[in-house]
Amino acid sequence: MKKSIILVIVGALALTLSSCSNDNETATEEQEQEALDASIRESLKTRGIMKALCQIDTLDNGKLSYTPRIGKALESATPTVYYTIGYDLEDARQTFNGIIVALNEDEEKDLNVDEVRQGNIHLKFSESNTPGEVARITVDCPDLKDVLTEIVFITEERWPANDGASPFNLLSIWRYQNRIYVCVRDATSDEGIMLTFDGGWSEDWFKKYSFWQGEFYLWEHTASSEAIKNLSHLLLYKNNFYKTMLDKMKERVSNPSRIWEDAYSGLTMYFDHDYTYDHGLWLFFNCYYVDLHKSVINNRYKYDFSEWTVHFEHDIQPYRGRPSHEIRFNPGFNMSGWECIYKGGTVVQ
Repeated sequence: MKKSIILVIVGALALTLSSCSNDNETATEEQEQEALDASIRESLKTRGIMKALCQIDTLDNGKLSYTPRIGKALESATPTVYYTIGYDLEDARQTFNGIIVALNEDEEKDLNVDEVRQGNIHLKFSESNTPGEVARITVDCPDLKDVLTEIVFITEERWPANDGASPFNLLSIWRYQNRIYVCVRDATSDEGIMLTFDGGWSEDWFKKYSFWQGEFYLWEHTASSEAIKNLSHLLLYKNNFYKTMLDKMKERVSNPSRIWEDAYSGLTMYFDHDYTYDHGLWLFFNCYYVDLHKSVINNRYKYDFSEWTVHFEHDIQPYRGRPSHEIRFNPGFNMSGWECIYKGGTVVQ
């Protein structure tokens, strides 16, 4: 009898120990999965900020080449300091928020910060007290130490007068490759932007790891959020000129994209931009981890603009907004094949 009781106790202890061991293994696996997910998310955020700061190209020798996206280097003595026009402090801050958009997952508001540290990137936004300057962004990143260390926002009056003339006027309309483009930023202090909603983008399919999310695609070769932000600024600050452009488009273009008129009418429109992604094991199968950059104009029927990043992982399939396309230009741009429909500017033509 005593022997039977002892065997029962030993068996119960064995089951308890086995259960504890399984619980510990499960807890460890969950911790490992959480650590993997967190690592991938942080990597995507770092890559997102780097892509916002620079165009990244891979050279023949396998090394990465970085070209700053914002502004121009005006002083030969400081080739890593880039200058761009800042209309006011809020305009400069909006550019800073666009750089760190990979950290913002809130559609309703921007990150209210002046300094961020992400991976090996340290950025600091500060108002400038120097005459002719609006603000500065200090860039501290080992990969960019010989490329970009500061972005300085200066007033229009301080911009060099001998800078080359823009080949496209602001709000001019052009036809190129059977698409209608509108100049939403001229090439004054930065690259100009021609924006279209008639094509130029393509589908980037995600098929390899489809067990959890299924096959899906995202838009690639889309316009940048800068292009949509400039569209918003034109609606807000140059509304009369925009209306003139819109009237000329209706008069001279057959079946133009309705987005131009819908934007003027105040309809809310969501757009997709660039994205970063990775893949990792989740519940025995790989899935995609995607950071998708989105923006909206005319939210709540106002000519406003906001941008944020949406993260997708595990069994959540990314959803798409509107695509768009842009062509960037500088003074001296080859205008072969471009047909002018409306010259733009402040004079009705």
